[in-house]
Amino acid sequence: SYRASYFMILLYLGTIFLLYLFGKEFINKQVGILASLFFAIWPVSIEYARVSFNSFPTPFFAILFLYSLAKSLKNYRWVILSGLCFGIMMQLHYFNFFLGLLGLAWLIFKTKNKFKVTFLFILFFLIGFSPMILFEVRHNFFNTRTLWLFLTQKGMPSFKWQLHYFISLFPAAFLMIGIFLDWVLRKNKIIGILLVLLLIFLNLSRVNLFRKN
Repeated sequence: SYRASYFMILLYLGTIFLLYLFGKEFINKQVGILASLFFAIWPVSIEYARVSFNSFPTPFFAILFLYSLAKSLKNYRWVILSGLCFGIMMQLHYFNFFLGLLGLAWLIFKTKNKFKVTFLFILFFLIGFSPMILFEVRHNFFNTRTLWLFLTQKGMPSFKWQLHYFISLFPAAFLMIGIFLDWVLRKNKIIGILLVLLLIFLNLSRVNLFRKN
């Protein structure tokens, strides 16, 4: 439906803004601009923003998760938002578990109020994940049994790795791209500008801007 498509587009616009905000606040403004720019013109993110699929909203919640984790170092209450985001991400795809686990480990390692932070994170994760818990209880733990069968099935002949399984890592990847390009620009401005222009051309040349559906 059109409403679902518009919602997806808004989420991806929000992801672009949050990438810029994260880079500006925690690294530098140029990293924020570069990371958000290349996420905005990446053909894969444009394609995902056009389609309503269960895991495709993940980048918005992933960058919001990372942003709230970084903010929680100064104010532990931000861990409430990171827990909620992790719960929503786990509803979208179980592969997002690894990002949440790394985030929790990082919080425990970095913060002083370890018990309080861990408790709040887990509590609000459960709140964010509660719709899936209720679904599982109502439907005889359908997804849990399916996941268990998938993990215990020998060989898993029908399983194929796909890019969207790693969708929660997209924001972090583009922040790293922004950091790399920022480093090149600082080392040699001319080479950096040429590299940025080349990457812009390569991305836009693969995007069908005039597709009607």
